[in-house]
Amino acid sequence: MLKSVSYLLLIFFSLSLSAQDIPMGSWRNHSDYSTAQKTAVFDNKVFCATKNGLFYVDTEDGSLNTLSTTDGLSSINISMLKVVNGLLLIGYADGLMDIMDDELNITTFQDIFESELRENKKINGAVIVEDIIFLATDFGVVLYNVEENELIDAFQNLGENGERIIINGISTDNEKLYLSTAEGLLTGNLTGNINLKDFQNWNRNPIYNEGTTLLKTAFYEGNLYGWAENDSIYQFQNNEWQSIYGVDATIEQLKVVNDELYFSSTNQLYQFNGNTFEPAFTVEKADQINDFIFFGNQFFLADETSGLIRYQDGAMESLSPQGPKGKTQSLHQIEQFTFHLAKSTVGFSYFENGRWTFTGTDSEGQKLPLFRDVALDLISGNGIFLSETEGLFSWDTENISSLNLGDSIITEWVSLAESPQASYWALVKTENNLYGLFNPETEDVIEMNLVANTIINDYLIVPNGDHYLATNSGIFVFNPESGEERKLNTILGNGNLPNNQIKDLEMDLGGQLWIATESGVAFFNRFQGVLEGENVDASQPIFEGFFLFDGVPVNHIIIDGGNRKWMSTRDGLWLFDENIERNILHLRRSNSPIVNNDINQMVVNPLNGELFLSSETQLLSYRTDATRAEAFHTNVEVFPNPVRLSADNTVTIRGLAYNNEVMITDIAGSLIHKGKANGGTFSWDLGNYSDFRAKSGVYLVFSINADGSESYQTKFAILP
Repeated sequence: MLKSVSYLLLIFFSLSLSAQDIPMGSWRNHSDYSTAQKTAVFDNKVFCATKNGLFYVDTEDGSLNTLSTTDGLSSINISMLKVVNGLLLIGYADGLMDIMDDELNITTFQDIFESELRENKKINGAVIVEDIIFLATDFGVVLYNVEENELIDAFQNLGENGERIIINGISTDNEKLYLSTAEGLLTGNLTGNINLKDFQNWNRNPIYNEGTTLLKTAFYEGNLYGWAENDSIYQFQNNEWQSIYGVDATIEQLKVVNDELYFSSTNQLYQFNGNTFEPAFTVEKADQINDFIFFGNQFFLADETSGLIRYQDGAMESLSPQGPKGKTQSLHQIEQFTFHLAKSTVGFSYFENGRWTFTGTDSEGQKLPLFRDVALDLISGNGIFLSETEGLFSWDTENISSLNLGDSIITEWVSLAESPQASYWALVKTENNLYGLFNPETEDVIEMNLVANTIINDYLIVPNGDHYLATNSGIFVFNPESGEERKLNTILGNGNLPNNQIKDLEMDLGGQLWIATESGVAFFNRFQGVLEGENVDASQPIFEGFFLFDGVPVNHIIIDGGNRKWMSTRDGLWLFDENIERNILHLRRSNSPIVNNDINQMVVNPLNGELFLSSETQLLSYRTDATRAEAFHTNVEVFPNPVRLSADNTVTIRGLAYNNEVMITDIAGSLIHKGKANGGTFSWDLGNYSDFRAKSGVYLVFSINADGSESYQTKFAILP
């Protein structure tokens, strides 16, 4: 993993600050909108759910608009999009459901999510009968009152012997409910006083007694049709299922649109002609059409790899918003570029000036490999990408090409690290089943006494040039010039680490190495003595009288421009001040757009303080109030200026000297507020010492360092 050490001033990229910066303390969602799963038309808008996002096309103005937990959605992993009674129901795999009206106001139904059920709670479908919404879930049918936003009742354990059974889909003719299950069709009569909570009161119609799972049903011209997991379409006649069509490929969806019955398979739509299905059209851009809708004389197709496709008379157009491609493998930061490397998507995505850009081919148009790491080569000024199988590639912000470096002894490329000497090294595996260090300047491989099946969680070069490898059995330290090595562990005098499973390494701005382990966090800075045989022990920071995160797995550590420590655990994101004396923030699901509290990695943009964080299911960013700074004031900027009390909650000054004291006074010189900059940035919430909001007027800003040798003065205005 790339580590940008504090003593390197990276000057090879532009220092431009984006007009797309989000406000301090606000969030931004970053989803891959190319993996479209479901679509629905609501209020002249075509909504599309992807594997971890939601967006809509406004057919009136043509705009693309994204929605996420940063905009009020309650969760991720959308399992249902259904328009019912002028409302859009958004169901999730965790049992939550958002109800959206035509003004895009959202109400959340939480009863299923908050229930004590231990089974999966996924919502799979919905129908409405006499103002009652029936929800098909992984544990049964839930009756929901939308007016009161409450659960009325539930039909559970509907299996043949009263066991739990997944309800894959639900249909109705307003007299009966038709449930699609692993046992085939379950039919429940809504008329009369039949107790549908009793599994014995449901009629069962398996598919040819084959035990084939029924996935979905649809009414068309008075008849009921079903789609089964054997990729066949059936018609329900005389209480039996009759096969009417089967395909060799996988069926993805069956539904009635534009008063016609269709199903999708691979990149084709098939239309029912009254007796059987025949191909309607093929979409060349598509790979796997998961869902489809018809609106405004056009088809909108949710495709697995091309996002939402608009199709009309052979013309095709992709409508997906920009975003990173693929599921996150790792995040990396080089100046203003935030890099996203995916687990199974070749190439890379990078975020700059508020936009994502994807690069999938090299300078000759050839498909790029999967990349696992990226670092900065200060000599050339280029970004260096690492592929496990194809080695190193160089990127000059416009073109990328293979460096064709390496040695026949290398069997796998593992990771990259930047060194204090302005170069970089690559960690590799060799044919001798050992780890080695590859020097790109000499193209030499220096093997280490570390077997290649050792798990490496992080790789960092510290200020004295030693190489540190975070393993599951301690920290392996090696110097490529002397060949000396040492394994630091939990033993006193030989590391005194909280745990031997090392998850992350990070240098702070004061030259201390921070170590995240499976049982807490530690730090030390005695690098010179490590390979000289001296006793070397890490220290555990003490917070509120106890070792910080004692016994708690710490996933990742990042240092911001104010030398503050951001740490991620399975309970969200934590921010501590420079000396671990104050817990400034604790962000998690209960107080932020984070859904999965288990944050596994982070990077921070040093220029604007935007912190990117990823979990197994989300990629978000949070605008912090700290940026990188130097010893002198540089391009000081106050924004917004003027400040409008009717619209703004904070004013920010950036470009300040490192951690200066900042004082804000009124025009008469009365002190209104003072504090310390975080790196080069200072934010004020417009409150004075009496907890009243500042009034309209002109305000002065004074910034000064501890010995008074570096100072700056500016001003700004506050308007109503």
